[in-house]
Amino acid sequence: MLHDVSGPTPPRRLLPPKHSGLISAAWNMVISNTDQGVIILDAKDSIVYVNPAAARIEGISVYDSKATDKISASGKIRKIIQSDKERFRVSLRVKNDDSPRIFDVTLSTLYNKSGRQQGKVVVLNDSTEYIRLEQELEKNSIYDRLTGIYSKNYFMEQGKKEMDRLWRGDQSSLSVIMTDIDNFELINYNYGTDTGQRVLKTFAALGSNCIRVYDTFGRLDEDRFAIILPNTKLEDAIVVAGRITDEVRKTTVPTSDEDSISFSVSHGVASSRSLTSFHQGFERLYEIAKDYLNQSKDRGGNQVTFF
Repeated sequence: MLHDVSGPTPPRRLLPPKHSGLISAAWNMVISNTDQGVIILDAKDSIVYVNPAAARIEGISVYDSKATDKISASGKIRKIIQSDKERFRVSLRVKNDDSPRIFDVTLSTLYNKSGRQQGKVVVLNDSTEYIRLEQELEKNSIYDRLTGIYSKNYFMEQGKKEMDRLWRGDQSSLSVIMTDIDNFELINYNYGTDTGQRVLKTFAALGSNCIRVYDTFGRLDEDRFAIILPNTKLEDAIVVAGRITDEVRKTTVPTSDEDSISFSVSHGVASSRSLTSFHQGFERLYEIAKDYLNQSKDRGGNQVTFF
């Protein structure tokens, strides 16, 4: 049964011997009351302590076993504590909260005076509200701060303008390409968020080089992008999506440990011929492209789906 695990004395072997009583008292006060989740592991990666904030995360179970706290980990938590990465970002669920939350994870190794590893400390910082604030600020800007291409808000405004031009007869067709970077969460997890950001910026640069100056290229979400192609038939939009895919296949991105990785993308392509009436606006074309993108991802990614 899950219960409050605040206030245990930390293992003495993880503390310097001098002033250990003072350090222990400070440790209890700070670690037990922080909003950051803290997990302490021994040399065999067994959990010896979790603070209350960490105990609220799904995948961590604390229960009584003969008056001794017993702690187990499963799912993503088990993968986190076994990771060899020092910093990465991951989506986790908190107990009694329906929505997943985004955590920045820092993993540090503990050594004794002789340099022998004694354990690890995992700190999980809930960055959900910070990310939400960043996204809110992005809504009020024209450009995406990370990639330099258009923000979602500006992209949607341009889409509505292009749809108005279509219905007025100022252009004959309108197409949208929606794109996801395949397995982006795994890239962040395996190689760190710095590498993930390099992947995003690399893709934004590649995509920009594959389109015309009057096309609108925007970042919609963390790893989701889209392009508005005025006066472009479906067949021509498919060619553009294929061109972007080919450029991605030829590209590698440096990682934080002086290695490099490749990545792939999935596309959904929709054109105005999919619309059935003048009453259907840009949002409908956007949703059709999104549906086709999801079909590409459901079939394993690294492909283009269209109508």
